[in-house]
Amino acid sequence: MEIQRQIHNLAVMRKAFDGKAPTETQLNEIQRLLHGLEAITRLHFAQEEEIYRSLEVE
Repeated sequence: MEIQRQIHNLAVMRKAFDGKAPTETQLNEIQRLLHGLEAITRLHFAQEEEIYRSLEVE
């Protein structure tokens, strides 16, 4: 859910540019959203790996 929310927020920001260059504030917000998205996806994949390891047969 959080990944979808972050992607939605990025899409909304992109539409707000309306063909214009983003402001410094907008660039900072985009960077913040991208860093958050990266952290969330890393956590998501780490959790998946942990689940897969727990299912491995020894």
